[in-house]
Amino acid sequence: MANERKCCVPKCGRTSHKNPELRFFGIPKDPELRPKWMENLKIKRLYYKITYVCSIHFEDEARNKHRLKKNAIPTLHLGYDGLVPHKFIKHYVAQRKCCIESCKIQHMIKGVKTYSFPEGKNERLAWARACNLPLPLPQKDIYLCERHFERKYKSKMRLRPGAFPKFFLRGEDDEDIEQKNAESNASDADPSNEESNASDAQQSIEES
Repeated sequence: MANERKCCVPKCGRTSHKNPELRFFGIPKDPELRPKWMENLKIKRLYYKITYVCSIHFEDEARNKHRLKKNAIPTLHLGYDGLVPHKFIKHYVAQRKCCIESCKIQHMIKGVKTYSFPEGKNERLAWARACNLPLPLPQKDIYLCERHFERKYKSKMRLRPGAFPKFFLRGEDDEDIEQKNAESNASDADPSNEESNASDAQQSIEES
């Protein structure tokens, strides 16, 4: 029947035609949430237009009257025994961690902006090399936090065209940069350096 939705959960088989009182929800495309659905449902391949899960597989607190709550995961009557790999956590917030191993921002500040790697093969490879990441890159989505980009390229939702990771990519933290700047300033202010420069200048005049 046209437009009929069928639950993909094994041993369920409910359809929107025979069970109009139920709601049927498509698999989410969110990269953090989608794998959890697939693992709970024990499916390895998705067909988005025909893959649905009916409302009996969701806890009451995971759904509203007509839609699912944010980060809802199917956890009930999934056709197998034992615990499900992932449970619905009411206040769960997906965390997108910066891929730079030494980046402290991911452990210090909540709500820091993170940006996905570009989809273009060449640009993606250039970012990976700049960040000193091992190749080939993993298939899953990887992210960089905002501290690695110039301010002019940042926005609330995405990076502006031309953005490229530039700062704190080689294990240097803010304290390291400040220390180097302090050492550089101290070296410039060192009287011995001034005397050396003056002596070099005098020698150059004499030779000429």
